Amino acid sequence: MRIHLLLTAVVISLLGPRGPVSAQQPDPATLKNEIEIFSDIVQEGLGLADGSGFLGIGSGRVHGYYLRGQGVVLEVRSPLANQRNRLSLSALAASLRNVAGRGNLADRLPVQPPAQAGDPQPVGVDAVTRADQTTEPLASSNDYRVEVDAALGEANRIMRMLRDLGAMEPNALVATEQSLASLRREFEETLDKLRQLEVDPGTRDGSSSIPGLQQLQEKLVALSSSARQQVASLDASFETARENLRQRWLEDVAELEDSLYGLLCEFGATLNSVRADEQVSIILTGLGSQGADTGVSDRIHIISRRDIEACLAGELDEVALHRRAVSYDY
Repeated sequence: MRIHLLLTAVVISLLGPRGPVSAQQPDPATLKNEIEIFSDIVQEGLGLADGSGFLGIGSGRVHGYYLRGQGVVLEVRSPLANQRNRLSLSALAASLRNVAGRGNLADRLPVQPPAQAGDPQPVGVDAVTRADQTTEPLASSNDYRVEVDAALGEANRIMRMLRDLGAMEPNALVATEQSLASLRREFEETLDKLRQLEVDPGTRDGSSSIPGLQQLQEKLVALSSSARQQVASLDASFETARENLRQRWLEDVAELEDSLYGLLCEFGATLNSVRADEQVSIILTGLGSQGADTGVSDRIHIISRRDIEACLAGELDEVALHRRAVSYDY
């Protein structure tokens, strides 16, 4: 890439002396050629074409054109815009999960305290009544399945979002999947035992099964609590990963902007035909602020042609050039 930019610098020297910029209208063919060359320089300098730049990936483009009386406009589309879309989708997914949040099974199931030694054991109709109370408000194995399936399903959804964000190492992903699978197996085994008690005549005549029924209910509540702890842990990891990705994205945008101003200071002479009273406007597509009502905006930088000349002459550096430019989101 650097060799190509050096060859471009040779082309710049063939375009003619820099000197004071003419106030006359530029020749359209010459200006078009200059814009195409500078667009290629920006694309190469940022590594948007072949993935050799600081972003490490390609798929970007730079499109330039001229507006009479205003100057050159460069539209820069970088992979950062696609990363912004990933951030937006992850935020939407998190919001939808919060809206669809469910209550905790342990809070909904009043487990009876274990019987004390010496307490009279209920029989007959009393046994049926106690069995019904023990299983309220979740009176069947299907109720437990709905609750635990919801927790495990949510854990798997968060895990997929972490994987899509690239925030979960393969080994950690496998370990979490195995942990959830083990939890599901234990749940299924406990659920099978509960079903057997539900159809066991001894549960209804009070002969033997009420203590076992209560123990299974307590175990199912514990399994549900464990599943929701997995959800809480994964959810915290997801929020941390999303914030880290957002911070890295902001840093990459700042680095992209710094690189653009560096290219203007180094190769701005390419735009030799742009008049001194005009400017170079750079539109960073999809890299502006994001509002709930306005959506994603573009970031726009407007740089005076005179300031570019000053930077080329060594009177300004790229930091000062950036500071003197007009920047806003729209």
